Amino acid sequence: MAMSKCKECGKPVSTLAKTCPSCGVPKPTKKTKNKKKTVNKKSISRDIVPNIKNYKKNKDKIWVHCRNYKCRDYTQMYQMYEDYLNLDKCNFCNSKFMEAKLRNGKPIMPTHGIYDKLQNKQESYSSPSTKSNTSQEKDAFTKLMDGELDLATAFWGFGVVGTMIVGFICGWLSEAYSKWWLIPYIIFVVLVIDGLWAAARNYKIEQVKKKQSEVWGFLVQAFCVMGGLGLFTLIKDTFF
Repeated sequence: MAMSKCKECGKPVSTLAKTCPSCGVPKPTKKTKNKKKTVNKKSISRDIVPNIKNYKKNKDKIWVHCRNYKCRDYTQMYQMYEDYLNLDKCNFCNSKFMEAKLRNGKPIMPTHGIYDKLQNKQESYSSPSTKSNTSQEKDAFTKLMDGELDLATAFWGFGVVGTMIVGFICGWLSEAYSKWWLIPYIIFVVLVIDGLWAAARNYKIEQVKKKQSEVWGFLVQAFCVMGGLGLFTLIKDTFF
């Protein structure tokens, strides 16, 4: 029978004893080992800080927008960290974001500079004393010359009603006084045809973006061609 010391009181006790005769502690000769908890490094989640090197490198935010051109949020810009570019998704269509191109430090919208137009409008609203006139401050005829007037107003307002009124006045003056009164009418018709052609061209561009029919744009351009031929006949019969 071997003897050992009690783990509590330190007095000699048999290794076969179930309790210490001096202090009464159970299993007096067996020492409990403190098991060290080992942590598996592989089990630690890496999602807390993904790719710490890239995280430090790409700590600056980038401009992004939805990659789905059919989404109503397609033209909305957001800022996020580059590490989360392929993780976050659009709240409307659930598509991933794509990084926007920059021009002079500003993001370029994917729809023909809409972002720049919005920025210019905001600047014009914030500084009303600016000398540059916006499209809302232009009169209808100036908008027609710039191709900014909507197709319906341009066609019915200037192509039909406008040419009829100017044609009636100039025609009466040419019959009463001189045929040279037709020159203002000719100049007016040329300007209207040019404006109608530009309005029809812009109308077709917008219809292509919306994936809708462009038939009215083609019809107005055909009207411009017929008007030009008629004007050429008028000049030939009157002055030659």
